[in-house]
Amino acid sequence: EKESLARGKRRSVEPPVDPQWVAVKQQRTDRLLKFAKKRQCVLRFGSKMNQSAFWLHVQDRYLREFRRREHAVRQRHDAEVAKLRAEVSRAEDRADAEANKAEAEATRVYTESARADKEAAKAHRFAMELKEAQAALAGAIASAVQPLSSDREERLIAEKERERAEKEKEKAEKERARSDLRLEREMRKREAIEYQMSLREEAAMAHKATSGDLGLPAAQEEHPLMTPEGAAQADEEEEQQEEIEEQPQEEAAAPARSSGRKPP
Repeated sequence: EKESLARGKRRSVEPPVDPQWVAVKQQRTDRLLKFAKKRQCVLRFGSKMNQSAFWLHVQDRYLREFRRREHAVRQRHDAEVAKLRAEVSRAEDRADAEANKAEAEATRVYTESARADKEAAKAHRFAMELKEAQAALAGAIASAVQPLSSDREERLIAEKERERAEKEKEKAEKERARSDLRLEREMRKREAIEYQMSLREEAAMAHKATSGDLGLPAAQEEHPLMTPEGAAQADEEEEQQEEIEEQPQEEAAAPARSSGRKPP
């Protein structure tokens, strides 16, 4: 009797049910049932406990989906970061290899220039010794022939010796000019290589400064003399210039030899 009286009191205390709210609740229940059928979830809605269990199930599914998507995004981001780091490391390795190659080339050019300097000094010393020997030989010949020859023969011999000395002098000057051109060419090559190395050092410093942003280094410009085509073209131009400079001297010396006059 007490329990029946308590149930009657609870019924009398409960407010009246709004039909519009019942319709809204029915629509929500239909949508949830449709969602549950799509997810292959079969639940009964006979009590509030089943409704709370369904809401917990829905929240769990949403959380799982959110965590799965978040994990996929994180994995994709980690893969992209690893790819960029690998590209940066490969670029650094290529830059180091190019720098080592340029340094080896600079060392080789320096060694060749030192060898050329030694050869030029040796040739100059040999030319001076030859000139002294020729002067001594001319003096000996003049002293030996002087008692037996006339003034005219002495003048002819002196003139021949003078012409021979001038020819040797011109030859020595040509050799010196060629050696100077060769040294100038080596210096230009060395300057081009030093210029390329300075460019690579600046690019390496810029890359180290920007390596935190996972960026790639910019492309570097090469000096024209660093390429094989540029070096070959420069050598051809210098050879043509030497030929052009030597041609007027030979043309001026040809009529002088034919007429018996001393070349200018």
